[in-house]
Amino acid sequence: MRCCLQNLLAVAMATEATQPTPRARYQGLESPRPRPRRITPVMESKGLRWKAISYGAGALAGLVTQRLIDATWKGLGHASRPVPADRRSSWPEALSWAVATGVGMGVSRLLAIRTAAVVWEAATHEPPPEATLDADPVAS
Repeated sequence: MRCCLQNLLAVAMATEATQPTPRARYQGLESPRPRPRRITPVMESKGLRWKAISYGAGALAGLVTQRLIDATWKGLGHASRPVPADRRSSWPEALSWAVATGVGMGVSRLLAIRTAAVVWEAATHEPPPEATLDADPVAS
């Protein structure tokens, strides 16, 4: 049974590779269509490993940064961090909290990605996959 499935798969792939494109059929040309670029399992696993490392580093950095910001906020004499929907907190207090959180998380994300890239290069002796370095997970 397995042998028959392998033969059918081989025949299907061979006929797929030699079929002309719709445009070539229309123009009467019978040139074979170029084979699509296939992603090898090695390429996929590198991308998955890079995502795991970078997301893990980002999550860890986010947790550490949030605790650091909370500790610093309480160390400056504030009782607790302001809740955005709470009208009892003043505008300057809420805005300073938002700026501190935004800057802290941005810096920690930068440090996490750079550290993950250094770890990747040390482990694999090649630069990390470039696709995820430019992508912003928040914007997509």
